[in-house]
Amino acid sequence: MRQVVRSARCSHLQMWVAYCAASASALALLVAGAAYVLPVGQWPDAADMITPLTGHILIGSIAALLALRFQRWAVALAAASVALAIGGHALIAVLWSGPQWPTTVDAAARDHLRVYALNAWDENTDLERLERALRQTGADVIVLAEADPGKVAMLRRLKSLFPYQISCAEQKVCAMAILSQLPFLAGAAARNRYLVPPIAWARIDATARGLGQVTVVGTHVHRPTRNPWVHAKQMRALGGLVAQTKGPLIVAGDFNAGPWSRSFRDLVEVTGLTPLARLLPTWPAYPVRLPQVALDNILVSPDLVTLRSGIGRATGSDHLPVVAEIGVRDGVALSAR
Repeated sequence: MRQVVRSARCSHLQMWVAYCAASASALALLVAGAAYVLPVGQWPDAADMITPLTGHILIGSIAALLALRFQRWAVALAAASVALAIGGHALIAVLWSGPQWPTTVDAAARDHLRVYALNAWDENTDLERLERALRQTGADVIVLAEADPGKVAMLRRLKSLFPYQISCAEQKVCAMAILSQLPFLAGAAARNRYLVPPIAWARIDATARGLGQVTVVGTHVHRPTRNPWVHAKQMRALGGLVAQTKGPLIVAGDFNAGPWSRSFRDLVEVTGLTPLARLLPTWPAYPVRLPQVALDNILVSPDLVTLRSGIGRATGSDHLPVVAEIGVRDGVALSAR
């Protein structure tokens, strides 16, 4: 008799797990789908709180459908879907590690620009590890978000390797920096308004890398989970500013949005920029490197092309860096640079 009761309770639990999983997955898909089909407005903007997790939602939805069909395996399917979603995204970060650039390579022989973008994390207390990692990047240009006042001394020390720097590191509300081995022709860093993200930009003489003059823009957009409407407005403001920039252009940083996010797709459409082709999960990477969502990216204008890209090594930040080798697109005349 006890075995019958225990079996009935187990069956009841499996049924509720199946129905709850199916309901939650259906709701998540509905909300995420709103970001694709509805016009710009409050609800599509709010959907970007979960759209970076679209891969997780799809895996969960498939598991939920299987659980409805095979209710006796509902709990096992739920556990397996969680493990697959988390493990799968973390595995992508391992498989798509970026090129490791040696710092001693003959730079004059290269015809591409090496760009490294990282949210350095304002709570990162291991600045020795961070500085060591930045010195070992082998990059031509580094874009840092959350380069806050606590990192000002580090930025000064890095001038021995990256002598050209633009930053607003002294201002915690801005905290952006661009470091370069190549000379700047112009540049600035500031955060002027709440609904405009912090921005650092520099026009770089990349003639030695075959790109001529190229503008690099670094940014850090407000997190949608804190306020999705501020996030959306900052992304639109960024799109408006970028769309006015002429010539070869690279935009890099922490967008707090993934390739499935409505705000990110709108940015690409408005600006004509091309993001990294791969899905590169970069967060979270602390205290354990188990990245799940692709919040960081590097985008290039139509006259440029990403030759190689990937995820860099951990630096002690809660984000992993994204790296890219960028060249001139075939068919673009030298005079157009």
